[in-house]
Amino acid sequence: MSVNIQNLQDGDSRAIYKIVNFDMRVYQRLKMFVHAESLPECTAENDPGDLNLFVRIGSDFENNYYEYEIPLTMSSAVGS
Repeated sequence: MSVNIQNLQDGDSRAIYKIVNFDMRVYQRLKMFVHAESLPECTAENDPGDLNLFVRIGSDFENNYYEYEIPLTMSSAVGS
């Protein structure tokens, strides 16, 4: 999955939803690999802690979920 987000203001967030019908409690460990890169035409840089990824796993989008959050650091675009 790839997401292109531009001009994100401080305090704003963007979301992708995936609704699945299986019980994730049966898994002992879940792994997700995340990579953030700046596009060649984009000159914006971020300081460590400026950009975070959060994942919510649960039964609804309001109160009943687990949330995991990690800081992201921009790397160079692939192939540049």
